[in-house]
Amino acid sequence: MVRSLGEAGMTSDLYAWFPDVRRELVAAAEARFAPLELGEGVVVIEEGEEDVSAMLVCRGEVLVRTGDLEIATVGEGGLIGEIALFGGNLRVATVETVTECRFMMLERSDYEVLLHLGSPVAYSLEKRALRQLAARLREVDSRIAEAGEPHRLSRDPEAIGSDGPADVDPLRTLVNRRFFEGTPASALVPIAERFVPRVYAPGEMLCRQGAAGDAVYLLVDGAVEVVVSSAGGESGQLAVLEPGDVFGMAPLLEDRPRMASCVALEKTTVLRMSRLDGRDLSRLENRTGSSFRTAIIRALGDQVAFANAQLALRHMTRGRLARAGIEAQGQHLYYGRR
Repeated sequence: MVRSLGEAGMTSDLYAWFPDVRRELVAAAEARFAPLELGEGVVVIEEGEEDVSAMLVCRGEVLVRTGDLEIATVGEGGLIGEIALFGGNLRVATVETVTECRFMMLERSDYEVLLHLGSPVAYSLEKRALRQLAARLREVDSRIAEAGEPHRLSRDPEAIGSDGPADVDPLRTLVNRRFFEGTPASALVPIAERFVPRVYAPGEMLCRQGAAGDAVYLLVDGAVEVVVSSAGGESGQLAVLEPGDVFGMAPLLEDRPRMASCVALEKTTVLRMSRLDGRDLSRLENRTGSSFRTAIIRALGDQVAFANAQLALRHMTRGRLARAGIEAQGQHLYYGRR
């Protein structure tokens, strides 16, 4: 069952969804949203379909699942379809209404208009998507249990290495990375200025499990192994990251210890950004801040897809998998590689 909303209902819903934005600016953005009401048991989003819209949940509750595995529920104030809105074209999960629901739909083209106009509504939506994706990863991570003893690595990770500077141009590197696809040069320059090139020798550790997170990394060249250590002292591999991958994003979103260690498998070059610089960029209310938030949303979207796949595999095999967590991006399941 589909019903349309009256104009007054639309405006009221948007005011409630964007309490941090001045009402006249919310009202100015209203025309870009399409209201929608659906009954119980309606599939809103189908896993694997192509779509580039997102929906603000204004009333009711929806269920998010992959295959027949329930991943999460999203209620009033939540956002669904955000991965597709900010860069992915394929849906990574199915969403079905649990109760009667009211939504406000936003197409990517309309979001881009708001962005072009510098609307605070677009910036607020990006920040909400970041918080929600981080929370969703935490929820999925808590359900992925380690099973059996992790396999023994060929060598134990060494202590934090004495990393050195690298001869890399951050701006030129970012221009060619898919997470920053479509970013204007004027917005990319301030982001590139915050990245510092570093090189690590094989076996050197970029970050350690349990330590406070102080940076985010973009892998330029080489390979990085993401490992977790068990209580017995053994190290198990979670993933091997490749050039173009972004990792270590937890410090940008919340204050908590690293959930895994990242070790250089070979001579490895990265761009490193401090937590303080990353947080400063993520709070900017301009095109630079938006471009940085979008890049992180795209990277987190990859992680959500990877974590969902791990959880689904565990569900099917009833085996045990090492936790994906927010540190490891792993293989990309929706956005594709460069």
